[in-house]
Amino acid sequence: MDVNGTRFHQLLGSADWARCSADAGIALSDGATLKPLLFLLPAQGAAADPMVERRGAARDRYGNWYWIDESRGQVLVQSSGSLAVSVFWPPARTPEQPRRAAFGPVAPEAEPAARVFGGVAVTDDHYLIVGTIDRPGLLAFDLHQNGPPRRIAWPPAVPFQPFDLAPAPGGGVFILDRENHRYWALDRHLGVRQLGAAPPVPDDFSAASGDADDLRPWPSSFPPGFDLLSASSPVSAVNPCAIEALPDGTVLVLDRETASVARYRLDQPLATAALDLSPLLATPPSGDLFGADLAFAAGTVYVPAADGLQAFAFDASFDGDSLTLTASEAAPFFPLRFFGGRGFVAAAGQAFYDVGDRAWVPIVEQKRPRFTVQGSLFSPILDGNEPGCVWHRLLFDGCVPPGATVEVWTRVSDDKSDVVSQPWSQEPDPQPRASGPELPLLPAIAGGDAQLFELLFQRAKGRYLQVRIRLSGDGRSSPRLRALRVWYPRFSYLERYLPAVYRDDIDSASFLDRFLANLEGLFTSVEDKMAVAQLLLDARTAPPEALDWLASFFGVALDPAWDEGRRRLFLRHAMQFFAMRGTVRGLTLALHLALSDCPDDSLFAAAPDLTESFRILEWFKLRETPALALGAGEVFSGIRTLTQGSGWTPDQGGAALLSRYQAAAAAAGLASPSSFPVVEPDTNGAFWESFSQSVLGFVPQAGAFEQRAFRNFLARRYRRPSAFAAAWGETIAGFDDTGLSLPTELPRDGAPLRDWYQFFAIAVACARLAHRFTVLLPVPAREAFAVDLHQQRRQLATRIVNLEKPAHTLFDVKFYWAMFRIGAARLGVDTLLDKGSRAPELMPPVVLDQAFLAESRLSTVPPERAVERSLEGQDPLQKRMTPEKKS
Repeated sequence: MDVNGTRFHQLLGSADWARCSADAGIALSDGATLKPLLFLLPAQGAAADPMVERRGAARDRYGNWYWIDESRGQVLVQSSGSLAVSVFWPPARTPEQPRRAAFGPVAPEAEPAARVFGGVAVTDDHYLIVGTIDRPGLLAFDLHQNGPPRRIAWPPAVPFQPFDLAPAPGGGVFILDRENHRYWALDRHLGVRQLGAAPPVPDDFSAASGDADDLRPWPSSFPPGFDLLSASSPVSAVNPCAIEALPDGTVLVLDRETASVARYRLDQPLATAALDLSPLLATPPSGDLFGADLAFAAGTVYVPAADGLQAFAFDASFDGDSLTLTASEAAPFFPLRFFGGRGFVAAAGQAFYDVGDRAWVPIVEQKRPRFTVQGSLFSPILDGNEPGCVWHRLLFDGCVPPGATVEVWTRVSDDKSDVVSQPWSQEPDPQPRASGPELPLLPAIAGGDAQLFELLFQRAKGRYLQVRIRLSGDGRSSPRLRALRVWYPRFSYLERYLPAVYRDDIDSASFLDRFLANLEGLFTSVEDKMAVAQLLLDARTAPPEALDWLASFFGVALDPAWDEGRRRLFLRHAMQFFAMRGTVRGLTLALHLALSDCPDDSLFAAAPDLTESFRILEWFKLRETPALALGAGEVFSGIRTLTQGSGWTPDQGGAALLSRYQAAAAAAGLASPSSFPVVEPDTNGAFWESFSQSVLGFVPQAGAFEQRAFRNFLARRYRRPSAFAAAWGETIAGFDDTGLSLPTELPRDGAPLRDWYQFFAIAVACARLAHRFTVLLPVPAREAFAVDLHQQRRQLATRIVNLEKPAHTLFDVKFYWAMFRIGAARLGVDTLLDKGSRAPELMPPVVLDQAFLAESRLSTVPPERAVERSLEGQDPLQKRMTPEKKS
């Protein structure tokens, strides 16, 4: 509602637009536009059979490509480094020249018969699996080490013709046998999976002699695989031509005969979904539309066209065991340039296809928009809440490109059921509004839907209104409506502000009313902004451009690098922030505001959890380190070895201290002292200092600083001379009496001995460490070696702390990797009992000129190595014993 009481109906978002009705030329989602059409490349001659070139291809995790050549007798590889193509298998055979007087065969060795390959896949465990057709089976190449492949042969009694292979999630492979309408599942040990039985365990030992075709024995009964053509099943594949694995272990099988995709879990058919592009096609296609392969990547199923000129994308959704394939409403265009037809491959979250003989490229969308030429949408019937309501104006946010038009019609009635029978009245064409949104303080709209169009209703008078909007385009562009607002009733300057004589003539009054409505639109926008001026003073509602102005109220200049959310967060809690300024929590808040990825209101909660990120370490809190082993002024001097229970406390008495001192002197071959000196003695000073440090935890001193500090210590502890006299048995005039000084000999047991000990152990250490602190910045694992980023964060943190700290304090800024820092961390406060940064699995590998000592590891095992994988030359030989052999 504006200041004049005019309200509006709004369509914004998919729920509102779904209330509208539209003809076949309109697409409604989170707005309204002409319906997108799929761009089809024109056919170039007779299309070749897509099954002819299908041979299979795969990519390993390093970007190397493997595929079967045209003869189907070789496996080629393209290196990711040099992009050179070479023969991967079989290796070239070079005949050996017999040496003189050397033994050799009487007849030369016969050349082995060439194999026929079908289907290629690279498993998660980095095995290259190649199907063999002439000798039914598989070749398994270990890509982590050189050597011949391991051959897995199918028994002669089991028909097997591998056509397409797909890696299974977690290891293993799925194999499609289109000739026998069957598919097979192999586990990560490359054993055939079967229902109700454990997978076969391959034997780690084979004959000492033989070649690469030595076979490993299968169990007595061979699994039959999974049938794809079952008369009793509602899901069956008549002409299966491609298989693809899903993350949950199920598979998708493309049936080219029915243009559908079926989903299976082992031998259980789950669902089938048709490949339907008819909603995106202007005319039905002639002939086959789809090719003979598919790839699943990032929730999308890609299928090539039958002519190989482009690919079609279907959004895949899974609800339990169901499967739904929907052609994207955006109708993306994926051209395939020089598609060789060897296959579609899903790798690294993308779909790839082959170009010519030496390149594999990802499928990339090209912007080639196509739309219907015209379409109309109808708004729901809107209520003006009063009979004879004069509807004011219509505004919509959107875009009307060149060559496109938007036309508006209205029909009204005071009876809702009579609206649909009223004739349509055409309204003026919408015009762009140069002054911006009519709503006050509305933030600017980013993107292509930033235009605002408006029109003034001419003939809309009645309680109920329906709007018809016709969108037109040239087939390559379309208008788009993101939001639509219909204002009612009209605030008439003619009726409110002018004498009645101006309304005597109906035609003149109508013209004057509409003319003054233009001025009303201008003045109302200004009045609306004046009416909501208080919103400018609220950090939650102020427009982004006003945030710097609000910050000036606090004398603050906001960092230009802060995003809008961070700025609003600071302004909402500015009073809390300034109330804590100069404190540890205030410093921590300032660091979170500037350096945290996602700061929110929880930072200013009554008890926020800030211990696992930026840390402020006050040096005086280090005084409670066991027996002050780090020493005064040597807080970060390194790790010291402490013997637990070796310290002396005042409760043990002065005699115990003297006895230990005499025993230590005797052990060192020194004369037995008669007393323990409280100041450095003239002789054996080094021995006394070492003994004091190890037993007392400090070295007593009696300088001017200690004398003043001792009197202040007693004054804070006892407050009145009478209380001091009762504890010490000495009478003093006041605590500023110069006669009150540090004892020149070990005080007597009781309060004097305890006060003397605690003064040096706590008060002196605290005074020397007061007003100093360290800021510890966390280093995320993803930024472990980002040296430049570290320095930027350190410099920014230094500037922030300089602005927020008390003026008399000193500090330094250091990084931490969530590790224990001896003498610089408190258990349970600055530390967390968990895996430390020195755990090998959390430490990044060493990179030359980038690694830090003790914060990285020497990487000897590749991270992609499977747990069960044995690498030649690195792992000890471990024979796996099957239960039969153990028995």
